[in-house]
Amino acid sequence: MKKFLCAVVLLACGLMALGYAVFYRGFYVNFAFGGERAVTADFRAEGKTLLARNSAGEWQPLTIRGVELSSAVPGHHIT
Repeated sequence: MKKFLCAVVLLACGLMALGYAVFYRGFYVNFAFGGERAVTADFRAEGKTLLARNSAGEWQPLTIRGVELSSAVPGHHIT
């Protein structure tokens, strides 16, 4: 029973140390075998404009549409 408890405590401590290293210290393992791959982004911000890259690689303005779900009467503010 002592061996089992020691193994469980050591495993728990190891997992906590790994979690601390990953989430608080930035420990990172690169699993991209076969060479380095460049990091790319398909969206970016220029001032107050959001831009999205199209299939040709050009940046186009991105419009985000949504619905206001407030409890106010349309056209009036809640005060």
